[in-house]
Amino acid sequence: MKPYVFVGHPIERETRDYLEQHCELAVWNEPNKKVPAERLRDELQRAEGAMLTSTRVDAQLLADAKKLKVVSTVSVGYDAFDVAAFQEYGVLATHTPYVLDETVADSCLA
Repeated sequence: MKPYVFVGHPIERETRDYLEQHCELAVWNEPNKKVPAERLRDELQRAEGAMLTSTRVDAQLLADAKKLKVVSTVSVGYDAFDVAAFQEYGVLATHTPYVLDETVADSCLA
């Protein structure tokens, strides 16, 4: 059985196709709208993994997410994550460091 993964933002078709080969997938496809808190809570209760963007994940959400193993934020920082809560509940938190380094450097030089 494939793990259930929730993606809290629209993703490219190629990414979706790849993830669907390995996971049972649900994607929030409302551009410019955050996932409602109730929906996020319900999804994380079912999920083993989640990919979010600037979505606050705290102890209250993690306490109800018994199956959750990993949450990734598609951003450089992880300030939306309550790191102590992730440690307490044994959930891995990841982010995408260095992804904007060249872009920032180019902007500074321009």
